[in-house]
Amino acid sequence: MVDTPENIWLKTEAYAGINKKDFDAYFKGHDKAYAIEMEDVMAYHTPINPFRVWNHFVPPQSFRYI
Repeated sequence: MVDTPENIWLKTEAYAGINKKDFDAYFKGHDKAYAIEMEDVMAYHTPINPFRVWNHFVPPQSFRYI
């Protein structure tokens, strides 16, 4: 979804994985924000550690907050 940063925060604050201060700093000076909604998320019984699977793994920036 795309909306203003203010509206995206209101829709996602409960599960965004980021605090308001950092969210505001990230979107400072921008009039649009994007959010990805995920449905039917399936958790693995045994979590995968990507650092053990891929050499030099670097998570996408948004995943670092989760």
